[in-house]
Amino acid sequence: MADVHIGFQRLVELYQLQLVQPLFTRSRIGTRLQRDEASGREIKTWTPSYQPEDSLRGHFEFGLKYERVNLEFFSRLFTTIDPQELADWVRQARRIRKTA
Repeated sequence: MADVHIGFQRLVELYQLQLVQPLFTRSRIGTRLQRDEASGREIKTWTPSYQPEDSLRGHFEFGLKYERVNLEFFSRLFTTIDPQELADWVRQARRIRKTA
């Protein structure tokens, strides 16, 4: 089964980010929950039920919940994405909170 990355690593791929310091955590979809270490980094395998929506919001929220924060990643991502996409996401989240 080929790796299907999720979370921050998927956003690195989607936005073609070039990081100086690699992400500590790489999450992927597999057949069972598992945590491995390789070259001082962790590889987390999640079952398909954890698969986030294949979007900025889906992978970013997954990364915030289950992966280590990487400030370089955030900096490069936020200078790459369309500010309107981020603004729309925030507005939508605010509307949802007001109706809840």
